[in-house]
Amino acid sequence: MTKRIFLLQILLFSLISSFTLLFSCGPVEETPEPDAPTTTVTGYATDEIKHTHIINTDPCPQPVATKLAIYCFKGDDFTTCDADSVSIEGRTDGLNISFINGKKFVRLSTSAAPTKATLEFTCGIPESFTQIYKLNLFKNGSLVDTEDVKIVVTVK
Repeated sequence: MTKRIFLLQILLFSLISSFTLLFSCGPVEETPEPDAPTTTVTGYATDEIKHTHIINTDPCPQPVATKLAIYCFKGDDFTTCDADSVSIEGRTDGLNISFINGKKFVRLSTSAAPTKATLEFTCGIPESFTQIYKLNLFKNGSLVDTEDVKIVVTVK
């Protein structure tokens, strides 16, 4: 009789283990990753950048996470550069903008990779605002195009 009880216990344990394993292997609900900042480029550069600053929480000055990307070509496919340099016009007490050389004028990358400008919220404007920067694109010293970039800063 003990041999029979022992075999029943093994069988019962196996069944319970199988059901536990079966139901624990179902689909797992994953927490989605937060959306990365998306940028749209319809011309040479990022069309719009949005930034949020939370007063008494975020540092001052505060780097803007999304960088302004500027390409030497317009459109989707890189075949040749239409522009070789860019300058940025526009100023506000609320933002600093510059290229890696620290200036507002730079030669563009001659590949499909963008040249990036960094933005910094200075806390110089204590309320939400929108700033439009004008990009002047040149090739061989001649202006070939202009484009506006909109920066939307939300201060909470």
